[in-house]
Amino acid sequence: MSESNFTKSLGWTINFWDELGIWKDNEALLKKFLTLLTVPPSIQRQRSILHIIKLNYHSDFLLEMDEIEAILFIFKNIKYKKTTEVSFNIGVDYPVYFGVYDIYRRDKKAGSEYLSELISTFVSDCYTQLKTVDYYENDTKIYKLILAVREISRLKTIKKMSNIEKVSFLKKPSDFEISRYHSYINNTEYFREFSFWGGFNYLPESKKDEPNKPIELKIKKKSSKKKDQDQDIKSQDSDNYIPKIFLVKKKSWTTANKEIESVFDYSSLSLQSVVGFIAFVDEKKSELNSLLILCFLTGMTLKKALSAIRFSTNKKSLTVSISNTPTDSDLCSEIELKISPASLLHLDEPTLSIKKLVDKIANKFSYLTRQFSEFNGGNSLHFDRIASNSNRLLTPHVDDMRVHYLRAKIGFSMSAPFSYVALTNENIGDLYQKRFDVLSNHLEVPGLLSKLQWDSTLANQSLGSNRLPQSSIADFFRDISVIFESKKALFSLSRSNQLRVDLVNLIEINTYFLELLFFSNRPNGEKSISTFSDFFIRKDKNSVNYEEYKALPIPDLYLKQKEILSNVRFSLYKHLNFTDEDISKNDLIIIHILNNEVYDQIKSAPHRQILEILKTFNLEEIRPSNNTLRHFSGNALKFKAITSRALLGHNEDGFYYSSPASSSNIVSIHTDISEYYNTLIQEFSLQELTYDFD
Repeated sequence: MSESNFTKSLGWTINFWDELGIWKDNEALLKKFLTLLTVPPSIQRQRSILHIIKLNYHSDFLLEMDEIEAILFIFKNIKYKKTTEVSFNIGVDYPVYFGVYDIYRRDKKAGSEYLSELISTFVSDCYTQLKTVDYYENDTKIYKLILAVREISRLKTIKKMSNIEKVSFLKKPSDFEISRYHSYINNTEYFREFSFWGGFNYLPESKKDEPNKPIELKIKKKSSKKKDQDQDIKSQDSDNYIPKIFLVKKKSWTTANKEIESVFDYSSLSLQSVVGFIAFVDEKKSELNSLLILCFLTGMTLKKALSAIRFSTNKKSLTVSISNTPTDSDLCSEIELKISPASLLHLDEPTLSIKKLVDKIANKFSYLTRQFSEFNGGNSLHFDRIASNSNRLLTPHVDDMRVHYLRAKIGFSMSAPFSYVALTNENIGDLYQKRFDVLSNHLEVPGLLSKLQWDSTLANQSLGSNRLPQSSIADFFRDISVIFESKKALFSLSRSNQLRVDLVNLIEINTYFLELLFFSNRPNGEKSISTFSDFFIRKDKNSVNYEEYKALPIPDLYLKQKEILSNVRFSLYKHLNFTDEDISKNDLIIIHILNNEVYDQIKSAPHRQILEILKTFNLEEIRPSNNTLRHFSGNALKFKAITSRALLGHNEDGFYYSSPASSSNIVSIHTDISEYYNTLIQEFSLQELTYDFD
């Protein structure tokens, strides 16, 4: 999942200009340039975006043409200086810049008139939004907001200029996508008195006396009876319940998210108290009860539920925006819960913003909570606390992706597995129905649930991975074996060097794909490190939140294949008088090449070259992607979360506090993985390829 570093990235650009020596004398102009276009620390990229704007300039654009020329003149006269290198993701860290570039790249065939209108509208709308966004809002939410503004501005401009033929043919976002973009906007915190740009620190690093000191931001509180007084801005609990520290460069995530209510949490609730509160709300404010029950059954927060209700008007199912999905992914970012929103629509007040609506209904529940607490002991039944207890109280033994889909928030510990699991919303409905049945058995009036039943007759929605194998894994390995046997038969007749090399290459290929299947590796790349000892140890590229590293048991079949591979390599080298001093250390795959009887090899062959040699044997790769076998395993183990994480190398065991297997020892995990190996061997009839050249 690519998280945005929007605020920090803007600081990098200011530091970049300061190191080049152009910030001090041109601060006002560069500040305006940065504020409007959030440009990255690259003169080449900054020039490029200015030339795009010049080429498609609109009279309403917030940068005057003279200002654009002045900035280009500054850049032209820069003397080269070495600057601090920073690594950034251009799309999510500099979203306004990227949005302008993306608009130009996608729609340049529509003509300059359309482009100038759209670019001007997009930049202006972004500036307007960021003037009202809360300074402490999450960077990734700000990125999603700007993404939404871009696409909505684009649709607005297409409709406005549809009389131009080239514009009328442009592809428009679907209603489903527009609904998602509106949810991004409505899920953003707004704070007009202290906005993002109002709180942003435009000082370069060299001018900050104490760069790591937390800042105390203050605003004036107006009062008709007292003099103006300072009031510290207090951080509000986010949807994620993640502790935060406010630094000069905004907020820093300092600890893992506690995903779901733990059985050891002293703030946990009892099912009896929640059931009692539901009955109490039905007696006092029955119009609120469906909302309370919905959030208890799903785990959704009040804000998320109300946002879903608003955007599900005239729909047969409740469409909920999923939080924390990978930002650079094409995976579905909304889930359609097969629950009729009809019994909930009366709660929406379209004239109110989502934030004000949440506050209004939260106040009603707070009053009911205080009333209930007067006659009932135990922890206070705050609305979101009830929702967060749903899994622990209703389905305590469930620990898989369905829990996260149902509450429509992919938490910290599941951000990586999210991409590997393929489900439908009907699978999520199975979990909902279990909770529904448990709650129904405990309610004195089960009819309270009747309007929130799951409707399985509605169409299914695909969720998660779209990279599962499109062809048979068993057929793939069988085809390798068939070609190997054919080559063996030919070799017994001609004993040619080319056939000898072909046989060794086929064993290399079989070994490589057995490794991908058994150990769920990513394809070999520059950062791949594999070591074989008593265990298979693999270090791969890191995910956003943690390092990927794993130590796995090795199945006997694979050990035999590796031993055979070592022997045939040695036999090939001996036959061709080739010396390889590191033969004992070659844990990765080698491609053997014979060109006009001259031997050569590619050591530690990357995946793309292995696929090329695969094609020489008329073998087709398992589509649709390079890591299809990894997705296969992640999906096969979707209901065994700890085993899946160990196999995939998602090394965050222990973050997921409520997991029934979170304290499992390595022996039991390895036992589960070995059982999975045996399942693969039997299901796909896997076998080693062997030949004794001697």
